[in-house]
Amino acid sequence: MTRVARKVKDDRLLRLIGNYLRAGVMVEGVLQRTEEGTPQGGPASPLLANILLDDLDKELEKRGLPFVRYADDFAIFAKSERAAQRIMESVTRYLTEELRLVVNPTKSRVVSCAQFEYLGFSFAGAGSRFDARRALIVQETNSIGTAWLRLEVLPEASRAPLQAKFREYVDTRIAAYRAFPDTAAARAALGRARAMQGAIWSEALTAAVAMPTTSGTILLMPALNAMFDDASTRDAALMAHLPVTIFALLIFLVLCCGVLAGYGMTTGGPRSWLHLIGFSAVITIMLYVITDYEYPRRGRITLAAYDRLMVDLRQEMQ
Repeated sequence: MTRVARKVKDDRLLRLIGNYLRAGVMVEGVLQRTEEGTPQGGPASPLLANILLDDLDKELEKRGLPFVRYADDFAIFAKSERAAQRIMESVTRYLTEELRLVVNPTKSRVVSCAQFEYLGFSFAGAGSRFDARRALIVQETNSIGTAWLRLEVLPEASRAPLQAKFREYVDTRIAAYRAFPDTAAARAALGRARAMQGAIWSEALTAAVAMPTTSGTILLMPALNAMFDDASTRDAALMAHLPVTIFALLIFLVLCCGVLAGYGMTTGGPRSWLHLIGFSAVITIMLYVITDYEYPRRGRITLAAYDRLMVDLRQEMQ
């Protein structure tokens, strides 16, 4: 109450708040006394949290830490996991030693942006799909490299034709993803690659069965199966996007915000062209980045650095 008294000067209101905090709570029909804190979910809890945590806001601003807070829920952002751990330890000490608060260890943690959720909102979606696409490129490249090495178990007569088909297959996979944003050309190349999978499988199976030992079927065939599965998974991830309805809803929300902002400006005197242009620019950039992030092969955000992995692998197949 001492910190509340710094903000609230009315003695009657302070007594009312004190009585409210000491009134107790009903738990399954039984009245229980409240010794400290505020009732969970009570109507005064967000207001009291804002008053109490105002000192935390000032402390974080003094440290230059980017953060967001709503009542007693807040998130602090850092550039690395190591920095986030250090900030969490420091802020926890401040809350417990300076503000005399209890920090819930089950709800306080360090997470990446892909796992971050705040008040029901998260940064997953396009970001997690972008990370998944990068991981799938690495995964497919590794599986192709493994299958290529295991061709060595075949006799020379069977190995050479399969190696030629492998090179053609990898060239087709590279060409398919380079064809974007020409979707028709990319789909055609992916179709040719899928047809080559059948030819490679049939020829490899024939060569493996003809061997006097089972090393071909045990080592080569599972590697080929993994290679084809990874290619299918990567192709499916390429086509996974937000429904058009979500984009339409986002645009509708932007239009509503623009109408409300414009209506508010009409009652505030002369219009500020700086605010009008700034608002339009920020909204436009936001929509562009979201769309570009969702379709990384059609705009300025690309996967070229990871595509290079398969190109390098192809060069090693010479």
